[in-house]
Amino acid sequence: QAAEANQQRMRAEQEALTAETTASFLADLFQGAEPGFALGDTLTAFDLLRRGVERAENELAATPVVHARVLFAVGRAYRFLGDYAGADSTLARTLTVLEPARADAPLLYADALLLHGTVFSDRANWARADPLLRRGVEAYVASGDTVSVDFADALRQRGTSLTQQGAYDSAAVFVERAVRVARTLYAASGEVHNSFPGALNDYGFLLSELGRLDEAEAAKREAIGIVEEAVGERHPDWVISMSNLSRFLSQAGRFTEAETAARQALAQGGEVYGEGHAGLTFILLNLAESLRGQARYQEAEGPYREMLDIGRITLGEQHPVITIALAGLGESLRQTDRAQEAVPLLREARAVTSTNIPGNAYGDRARIELARSFAALSNGAEAKALLEDGIRRIDAYNRPTPITSDDLRTVLRELGLYDQ
Repeated sequence: QAAEANQQRMRAEQEALTAETTASFLADLFQGAEPGFALGDTLTAFDLLRRGVERAENELAATPVVHARVLFAVGRAYRFLGDYAGADSTLARTLTVLEPARADAPLLYADALLLHGTVFSDRANWARADPLLRRGVEAYVASGDTVSVDFADALRQRGTSLTQQGAYDSAAVFVERAVRVARTLYAASGEVHNSFPGALNDYGFLLSELGRLDEAEAAKREAIGIVEEAVGERHPDWVISMSNLSRFLSQAGRFTEAETAARQALAQGGEVYGEGHAGLTFILLNLAESLRGQARYQEAEGPYREMLDIGRITLGEQHPVITIALAGLGESLRQTDRAQEAVPLLREARAVTSTNIPGNAYGDRARIELARSFAALSNGAEAKALLEDGIRRIDAYNRPTPITSDDLRTVLRELGLYDQ
């Protein structure tokens, strides 16, 4: 507890050192968005962010920590708005500005590395994400902060990226440590931070990938119970935990239970997030997948389409989960004798898949779904080309992936399309 108190004090002092200047700068920046303040100057969120970067470069060069903190806030906003190019360039600049003064703000430096890494892991670009996430965790350790909520979150980010790449043994080191740190903090304070249920959900995901389904389910249900007891159901952490449980239950073939969990998450998510929020995309996808798993194809169409309407705006057209939704909707239409409507969706999904970096579980699983759908439509050539392209891409990637090139060859054999 003394170590945790020391780390909290260190972070508080660091924050206090620059908070007033940073707040004043940002308040002045956003004042430009107020009606009547600057006549004829109508600003969008992206205009404000670009203006923030320009002003920070011009006005804060003499105070690198404040300069970096403003850039960090702008980079985080870019990521939230789905502008990954803006987030990438701004966070790269944050690290450059902060490098000479990193000893004065070691935790800000660590957070910037982690957020920059997350910008790439969001899109399964592990080659760019991994070094940044690794350095972020190392920066936390070097600062002496190994007992805080923020350190638990750093471990989570590193562990989750490794899990999604199929590097399960390496992932376990970080995910299990994140659970230990978060559990210790919870036991000491009784306060629930997202790091604890989040770490349990991450651990459950890892265990499910390892086939340890009973332990995975226990971890996910523990996460729900902790959040429910602390803050109730109308809270983002509860919604996320219930949605994660739905996804797990579908993967385990328990589609009726998965539907129940998804509907519970959606009912509360609508209240917590509001209409059209990115947080609804995964819930809607989980609901649609659970309905399709029960062969209730017509009912699945609605949540698939709603997910795509929201996801295309909030996540971007090229996000791997868009591929899953397109493939699922296309297959649902095919199953209800609407092949003419299904084929354009399946081909759109195929085009998105070609942009996904190998190693993303959503994108690679969608590739298999698409191949099976094309084969069922008597389009074996398209199915074969899709799978062979996946094999080439995974082999060239030369990194661990959850779905391997041999998995795709197995599907080729199942569909009678494999050339010896």
